[in-house]
Amino acid sequence: MAQAVAVLHWKAGLDANDVEFVLGSSPLSKIPPTSADMEHLDKDGLRHLSQKLDFHHRSVGMWLLDFDQCQKFEENEQGVERLKKGFYHNDSYYPRPALGTAGDTTLWLVFRAAYLQASTEITKSHMPMAFIEAVKKEGGRRQVGNSMFQ
Repeated sequence: MAQAVAVLHWKAGLDANDVEFVLGSSPLSKIPPTSADMEHLDKDGLRHLSQKLDFHHRSVGMWLLDFDQCQKFEENEQGVERLKKGFYHNDSYYPRPALGTAGDTTLWLVFRAAYLQASTEITKSHMPMAFIEAVKKEGGRRQVGNSMFQ
């Protein structure tokens, strides 16, 4: 998730405002049999060769949807503000700083590290760290107000 946000910010130049992450799964595709595999199959085994999907083994994926409210941003203080607003507008999809529980803190630190790592592979700008600091500051402000939705 953090890597996707970094790509949206620093590769696509979008603020990621109101994007949605969706987790889902899909069946794995079976590997087509070789001729050697087919030699050893009986009629029941041959019947199952036509089934290309393995519903007993699934892959998990994350999709990123809903870009209609995303906008370009400038790499300046107003741009950091736009990125921060986009982050907090996303209905608590992202791990938040300053929520107070150990689990929340761990999630935030993992998100932060992954975001900054991905960002350094895309840009040499100071903006990724400025964004993280703005999010952290806003998280502290919202914690004092006892609401993450402020």
